[in-house]
Amino acid sequence: MCRDPALHTWSRYAADVIALLDHLGASEAVVGGTGLGGTIALRAAPAFPSRVRAVVVISAEDIEDDEAKVAETALVDRFAERVRGDGIEAAWELFLPHLQPLIGNLVRSAIPRADPGSVAAAAAIGRDRSFRTLDELGAIEVPVLIVPGADERHPAELAERMSATIPHATLARNVSFDALATADDLAGAVVPQIRRFLGNCGHYPSPCVPEPPSSDRRTLAMAMWLGTGTAAQRCLVRGPGADRACRAASCVAGSGRHASVTLGL
Repeated sequence: MCRDPALHTWSRYAADVIALLDHLGASEAVVGGTGLGGTIALRAAPAFPSRVRAVVVISAEDIEDDEAKVAETALVDRFAERVRGDGIEAAWELFLPHLQPLIGNLVRSAIPRADPGSVAAAAAIGRDRSFRTLDELGAIEVPVLIVPGADERHPAELAERMSATIPHATLARNVSFDALATADDLAGAVVPQIRRFLGNCGHYPSPCVPEPPSSDRRTLAMAMWLGTGTAAQRCLVRGPGADRACRAASCVAGSGRHASVTLGL
């Protein structure tokens, strides 16, 4: 839990990823995530170039211009007020009608586990800017895998422009977020793409295990989701196959303020 709004900034989130690597004794990693988690990975790459070997971004978040950012800030302020006054479920109704079904389903499943004070505090991230312009992504020098999103907060068109801006980007054109509704769907769609990407980057295979069974793929997909809709919760990989999934990805873990995933240490 983290109920201090001042701790919810993009620079702090990126630093948390490096703190996690330090805790794990890892000098570097491939860092990735879904939605907010992907934005954190994109922030970490240029901020800590010696620690981030590559990036995986699934359902990339929009990068607002100044006018859109004003509207976004007002919306997340309303969200925080509604969390405090009416509860988390009522607050998410501001966003859920506009989200792709998979994202909406995973947000709904996370609501019972969420701490209202932490969720309200985490809304402060809406006052910070991840990037002011798309051109800032041109500073990312490591390989980046981009899986397009499929709603107005994660527009597919943005993924196209990202891939044209980042020097060593790979766009997963054959993943259709429109067709995904469950964590299993997400796993089946993205895990082969991640394995291929890591192989092309020279990060996979290594001492990793062979193709993980379906239970492991679900664990990996769920871990990559955490951080979008579940900010400020402590999220750790659990369940059947978690150990093998961790070895295949090298490590999947979460911090007390947001969740992240490191792949292919």
